[in-house]
Amino acid sequence: MTSPLGGAAPICTSSAGAPRAPPPAPHARHAPAGVLARAPCMAGGRPSHTSAARCAPRRALPPEAELDQLASDMVLSGQLDEIELPRLHEMHHALNLTNGLEAAPILSELGLPYSFTRLQSTACEQQLFNQILLDVGPDLMMRLALGETVCVWDFGSRNRKRGIPRALWYGLEWTRWCLEREWLGRKGDGILRGYNVTREFVDHANSLEKGVKRRVRYFKQFCPADMERVSLVGAYRATEHDDDKEFYRRAASALQLRPGHEQRSGGDVGALPAREVLRRSGFKLFVGGACHSEYQRAKRRIIAEREGG
Repeated sequence: MTSPLGGAAPICTSSAGAPRAPPPAPHARHAPAGVLARAPCMAGGRPSHTSAARCAPRRALPPEAELDQLASDMVLSGQLDEIELPRLHEMHHALNLTNGLEAAPILSELGLPYSFTRLQSTACEQQLFNQILLDVGPDLMMRLALGETVCVWDFGSRNRKRGIPRALWYGLEWTRWCLEREWLGRKGDGILRGYNVTREFVDHANSLEKGVKRRVRYFKQFCPADMERVSLVGAYRATEHDDDKEFYRRAASALQLRPGHEQRSGGDVGALPAREVLRRSGFKLFVGGACHSEYQRAKRRIIAEREGG
């Protein structure tokens, strides 16, 4: 039997060690048939390797959406248009290792300082929700808690048409949703590629390890009283250098890190909206936090435009 995330699905066992059939997967309210299925047995967000472990039903999160244009941009009509993003020079920028190293020359050319993070697509594929939050790191956590907009730069490899890495559309959305839940008490939707996965996110948030919960909640004390949302976005495009270790080694060696250098606010960076500067540089913008109804409205709009054209 194969798991929808790839690889063989685990065999659940009773306390006596005898194999038993896995329970049927529950159905999602918004996801299409066949999207949600049983995922590996989890314990606190990690695979369980004990034969006597209780195998609770888990729903695999959806891999794709139907419309590549919508799934790629995630810039929707309605509520997301009402979110006014700051200019790029007003954001904090982080390169997501390893592919994000490709963006270093572009950010240097734009006069934008940056840091590093490592949100792993493999952690998203394996639904290691504890690990995703740990990978964010204290620097980005602190900036988000203070109300800064953090933009994570990355290059996608598996789907070169879309170019968006799983670390962004999956990792950033889970992170944003979880931080807003823990810091602000928000109960908004979790949306992955157009599918409402709020129930799955709630399940995994409730089963986070105590140490991870304490780590996340520690930063709550720094949140401004009037904070309304966690501003976490991504900039992305496709890569031609996936798994090219020598290319990334040279890219890392060529980094011109200038700690504390002043940001340039002139030219396009200061005068144009972030989306436009990214577009001119060949990047697209990922903005999570869409509600399911907004996503469906944007989806219908794009279908109508395609049929009309």
